[in-house]
Amino acid sequence: MALVPVRRARFCGLGKLEAAWGVKPVLNHMGGSVPIVADFKELMDIPIVLMSFGLDNDNLHSPNEKFDLINFEKGIESSRNFMLEMAKVARGGGSGQ
Repeated sequence: MALVPVRRARFCGLGKLEAAWGVKPVLNHMGGSVPIVADFKELMDIPIVLMSFGLDNDNLHSPNEKFDLINFEKGIESSRNFMLEMAKVARGGGSGQ
């Protein structure tokens, strides 16, 4: 199985987000850090795609944090479809869209 180029994986991720939500995703490049991601990239030399399903008003890590159930459900759908498509692409099939 071959690794999928980062650019192709990124576009596939965007496509799967759009398919689940029915609107184009917003790329805002903000949020918390996930330090282990840099280690994965460095040690395993694999492309990394992160998708966020939270909202600005979720108040993460505060006493009144929340996460809307629809975001959880759509996040599962998006992630599942992304991983299935990347598996197809890595095996030489799929569109990566």
